[in-house]
Amino acid sequence: MNKNLITIFLVSALLSGCGHTSSNRVALMSLGDLEGKTVLTDAPGTIVEGEDCGYSYTLSNAVRDALKEKPYDTVIDADVTNST
Repeated sequence: MNKNLITIFLVSALLSGCGHTSSNRVALMSLGDLEGKTVLTDAPGTIVEGEDCGYSYTLSNAVRDALKEKPYDTVIDADVTNST
């Protein structure tokens, strides 16, 4: 009986952290050298999406994924969503 209670407790504790989603706004992310450059915030641009999945993830990997095979090195006004 005690093993079943412990198992139920552990499973419920692990599942309580799942399904969390949060969103944030990031003004500027760049993989390039911005020194001496002017960044226009009203310039029309392409909408790109990127992600980083796995046990641990980073925003920089998601930015690299969004910009790979694109002529850009900077993202302006990004919506960042984290979910578990």
